[in-house]
Amino acid sequence: MFVRFIKAFKQAEQDNENRKKMEVAAREAQKKPQESIQKKNILNAKKNNQDAVINELKNKTRMVNEKRLLKQDEVYNGALEDILLGLKNEPYRRADAVRRSQRRKQETVRLSRTMDETDF
Repeated sequence: MFVRFIKAFKQAEQDNENRKKMEVAAREAQKKPQESIQKKNILNAKKNNQDAVINELKNKTRMVNEKRLLKQDEVYNGALEDILLGLKNEPYRRADAVRRSQRRKQETVRLSRTMDETDF
C-alpha cells in the first residue's frame, strides 16, 4: 500500500510538471503572435507614411508640370505692384528737385562763380 502511494505521488508530480510546462508553452505561443502582430502593425504604419509622402510628392510634381506660367499682364499683385510699375514708367522726383542734368549745370555754375570769386 505504501508503495502504491509513492508511485501515485511521483506520477502526480510528473503530471503537475508537465502541466506547468504546457501552460508556459501556451503563454509563450500567445505572446508571440501578439508581438508579431504589433511588429507588423508598426511596419505597416511606417509603410503607409512612406506611401503617403511619396503620393504627396508625386501630386506636387504633377501639379507643377500642369501649371502654366502666367504673363505679367495676367498677374495682379495689388497696390504695391501698381506703385512699382508707376515708378518704372515715371521715376520719382521730389517737388523741389530738378533733373540730374540741370543739377549738374547749376553745380558747374556755382563752382565757376566760387572759383572766380576766390581769384583776386
